[in-house]
Amino acid sequence: MTDILALMNTHSTSHAPVHLDVIPLQEEFTFSADPQRRLATASFFAFNTVISLMAPYADAPGDHAAGPSAAAVPDAHTADPSAAATPDAAIIRRAFEEARDACRHFERAFSRTLPHSDISTINRNAGTEVEVCLDTYRLLEESLRYCRGSQGRFDITMGAVTRLWDFHAGTVPDKEQVHAALSHVNWENVKLRRLEDGRCMAKLADPQAFLDVGGTAKGYIADALAEGLLAAGIGSFVVNLGGNVVAHGCNPMGKPWSVGIRDPRYAQDGPNAVVGSVSVSVGSVVTSGVYERQFIRDGVRYHHILDPSTGFPVETDVAGVSVVARRSMDAEGFSTTLLALGLKAGLDFARQEGSILAAYFVDDAGRVHGVQRFR
Repeated sequence: MTDILALMNTHSTSHAPVHLDVIPLQEEFTFSADPQRRLATASFFAFNTVISLMAPYADAPGDHAAGPSAAAVPDAHTADPSAAATPDAAIIRRAFEEARDACRHFERAFSRTLPHSDISTINRNAGTEVEVCLDTYRLLEESLRYCRGSQGRFDITMGAVTRLWDFHAGTVPDKEQVHAALSHVNWENVKLRRLEDGRCMAKLADPQAFLDVGGTAKGYIADALAEGLLAAGIGSFVVNLGGNVVAHGCNPMGKPWSVGIRDPRYAQDGPNAVVGSVSVSVGSVVTSGVYERQFIRDGVRYHHILDPSTGFPVETDVAGVSVVARRSMDAEGFSTTLLALGLKAGLDFARQEGSILAAYFVDDAGRVHGVQRFR
């Protein structure tokens, strides 16, 4: 079986020095195998949220899934997701543990709060070029593509502004502070360079700029975990990174996985928490919504999706957007952009962007408006 961390290492021909910053609850890991449903599940804590994994398992090596998957979302891989043998629970457990360990690698590279992460190192040395691992380089490279194509609605240097807000304490920053921070928001100040020896370099040309890759990192990680599970011989699984869902293959009943579309009017799980679902056998569903982090101050609701032109919560006529794409990074990168654009401009954008397979906009009344490229 392929080690997922080894797979990560094949991605990273160069690494900045690794510091093992302590991650909250980093040793926590739960695994269970339900003999009635023939479904293995695992959960652990990373990126300040609960990560969950699931996969059908066989009683013995060589058993096969109940039937082929009927791909609702076109296949993004060359292999037929229904063709692989279903592993036993022990193999799946090892692969899930390796996925947890891979998440530790990614968190220590991408976090803006861990002091020795690549992102923290870039921020701390703004104006100076620093070495980063290849995963960080690739994440930044991909993130800049979304910045470039977002019509000004997405910028990974918004960290200069986002760090002024505290959505847990309900803190509204001073407008003058926000205005000053906005002068340092410009994704074009992110400079990337590959050296001839394979090392990866990054810097912020503006010494007062500040990176925040929270709008793309989970998508990158979800795609990497899916690639690792496939390499480990697991053809059917679901990866859920706190709302970034990747589904592959089929469930224990031999059907595509059903992924719920959250009703953004309900922040907590419950009978009214979804407005519908989409069947996925190879693809990702990511939802962005104003419900995720918000507070009310003096009768005004403030949510965490900030407008790069104002530094304050974006004004939009939709409460949430769910995007279906082959890659989780595309689904995540575009879901925030579509929410910020609003219903009309967002629908137009989704129709024109080829990597978006479907987009579902939920308005404040719970009505769903959608664009869909697959049947």
